[in-house]
Amino acid sequence: MRSLFVDLAQVFVPKLCLGCRRSLPTSLPQLCLECLEKLPETHYEQFPYNPLYRLINKRVAVAEATSLYFFEKEGLLQKLIHLLKYKGQYKIGVFFGQILGGKMATSKRVTYSLVVPVPLHKKRQRKRGYNQVVGFAKALAQHLNIPYSDKLLIRHKPTKTLVQMTQTERWTQVHDAFEVRNTNTLKGHHVLLVDDVVTTGATLSAVVQCMTACEGVLVSVAAIGFAQSPLP
Repeated sequence: MRSLFVDLAQVFVPKLCLGCRRSLPTSLPQLCLECLEKLPETHYEQFPYNPLYRLINKRVAVAEATSLYFFEKEGLLQKLIHLLKYKGQYKIGVFFGQILGGKMATSKRVTYSLVVPVPLHKKRQRKRGYNQVVGFAKALAQHLNIPYSDKLLIRHKPTKTLVQMTQTERWTQVHDAFEVRNTNTLKGHHVLLVDDVVTTGATLSAVVQCMTACEGVLVSVAAIGFAQSPLP
């Protein structure tokens, strides 16, 4: 009976690919296969000393760093991230978390003990209505079979939009913007810190710096997109 209702819903309210807006079969959750193939994968989960790892480690020490896709200006991923952040398309983050979580679970190179999303400042979250990273982070935690928490970190300092800023300006904005609520809660954990897109790495570096100030904490990072073009 349920499948009948699903089929009828497809007829009257067809499910559309978020990339190309063509009709999607019920077996595909967010993107058609053609659009999914257009997204440039990094495969960083297979290569520990990748460009994202090297970028973050210029400022702070992380154990691992990975990103699902390369983020290209005016590319399909930029469109999808915009839908995720500003148009309430929360399920895109979940979808990407399922993909990356599956890849990381298969590689089994590192064991994490906790997944934590980069927090928004309370004013920005109130305005947007949600933290766009949460669905991605929860899906990662589920696939890696480890706990998730969005209560351990706070962003106590509001920051301006970082898009047009230089690397130095970004670091000035965010380097002291985060705080751990209870340092004892993090003690002994290997945290997988999660964000949506990495450009200069300033935001992730600021959060890593805050977390690794706690005793016995190891941090790795994961993102949906990394703003570096793939190698030819």
